[in-house]
Amino acid sequence: MKCYTLFVLSALFMLVACTTPTAKEEATANLSPFNPAKVETVIRQFEQDTSLQMKGAFPNFAEGIKEYQWSENQEGVRKYYKFYRNINGSRERTYYFDSKNNQLIYVEDKRIRAACPSLDEVCLSLQQSYYESGVLQQVNLFKDTIRAGTYPSFDEAQSEPVAGSLSTFEAATAKDLISLQEELNTGHLQEAQPIQGEFIYFADAASFVACSDQKRYDVESRELEKAYIKQNYDSQAALTQLIGYYTTLPNMENRPTPHLIVLKLLKMEGEPKCE
Repeated sequence: MKCYTLFVLSALFMLVACTTPTAKEEATANLSPFNPAKVETVIRQFEQDTSLQMKGAFPNFAEGIKEYQWSENQEGVRKYYKFYRNINGSRERTYYFDSKNNQLIYVEDKRIRAACPSLDEVCLSLQQSYYESGVLQQVNLFKDTIRAGTYPSFDEAQSEPVAGSLSTFEAATAKDLISLQEELNTGHLQEAQPIQGEFIYFADAASFVACSDQKRYDVESRELEKAYIKQNYDSQAALTQLIGYYTTLPNMENRPTPHLIVLKLLKMEGEPKCE
C-alpha cells in the first residue's frame, strides 16, 4: 500500500511538471507579432486632431523648392515634414515622433522622378518604417512604374523585401531626422493660424481670398484642390476653413507674390461666402 501511494504521488508530480510552463515558455507564449495597425491608429488620430500646434516654412532656393512643417498634439506626438522638388523630381519625408519618450513612431519617405527613360523604369518609391518603443520593427518598400499618359501611383505597386538589416535602416533614419531637426531650428518657422476665405480652382490655377481683409493670395495645395474637385464646385468659390500662414514667393513670372501656405484643411463649403 505504501509503495502504491508513492507511485501515485510520483506520477502526479511528473504530470504537473510536464504541464506547467516554464518561465521561458511563458515569455515565448506571451510574445505577439508586431502589429502595424497600432501605429496607423496613432497617425490617424493625430491627423484628425483639429487642435494641433502647427508651424511651417516655405523657403525658395535657386536649386529647388523646399517646404517644412512642424506640428504637435497635446500628447506630445510630433510630426516633422520636408518636401523638396527640382527638375529631376520630388521627395517627401514625414516623421512621427514621441517627444515625451524621445522615440520614433513612424517614418514615410516618398520619391517621384519627373521623367522616366522608359515605361518600365521605376518612377515612384515609397518606404514605410514602423517603430515600437523606439525600435524599428517593420519596413515596407513599394515601387511603381508609369504608364503612357498617366502619373505614377501605387494602384498596382507591390511590397518588396528590404535588402540589408533593419539596423542599417534604423541608423540612417535617425541620422536623417537629426539633420531635419537642425534644418527646422534654422528655418525660421512661422506660426500657423486658423484662416477662412473663398477658394477657387479653375484651369489648373488656384486662388484664395481671405475673409478678414479681402486680399487675394496665390495658393498651391493638393489637399484643397482634391477636396474642391471631389465636391464638384465647378469654378464657384468655396468657403474654406484651414490652418496655414501667409508668405511671399515668386510667381510664374518670378515676381514676389503673396502666397497662402496650407498646412491643414478643416472644412470646405460651397454655398456660404465671406460676410
